[in-house]
Amino acid sequence: MFDEIIGNQDIKVKLESSLKNKTLSNTMLFSGPQGIGKNLFALHLAAQLMHPDDPNGLLKIKSNNHPDLHIYEPEGKTAHHTIGSIRDLIEQIFLAPFESKAKVFIINDADRMAPFSSNALLKTLEEPTFDSYIILITSKPEYILPTIQSRCFKMRFSKIEDEKIYRYLIEKTK
Repeated sequence: MFDEIIGNQDIKVKLESSLKNKTLSNTMLFSGPQGIGKNLFALHLAAQLMHPDDPNGLLKIKSNNHPDLHIYEPEGKTAHHTIGSIRDLIEQIFLAPFESKAKVFIINDADRMAPFSSNALLKTLEEPTFDSYIILITSKPEYILPTIQSRCFKMRFSKIEDEKIYRYLIEKTK
């Protein structure tokens, strides 16, 4: 399910095992350096959660055209996650999925949540619905409130070796 993603083999194994054994946490924190594929992992995981039996489920997700995938980005002049967007997430999380088995909420640059936005999200992280998953993505986990971190299953991504990138590029250009 993560075959087209290079690197972070340990994360692939953990996610695949958790999905297979149905032990995946509803709240996850993906952290690690910028540009190593955390978001790509999140999208592939979303496809597995939302459409586990449909290999084409990823196409609609990658095109950012799926009603059960909610992606939140920092906004405004301060580039923070506003209380309004977090309240929207909280409201959406309690609605039933439209066309898939689950809903996935991805919060990019989760370190950009203001403390009041983080505090608004806490109760939802403590008691998520069974068909909703929240993935926080950051390259600066130290800026996320400890109370938020303590409610997430943490996955630390590492840099991808140059040799793996080289081999991947050679294979893709053949």
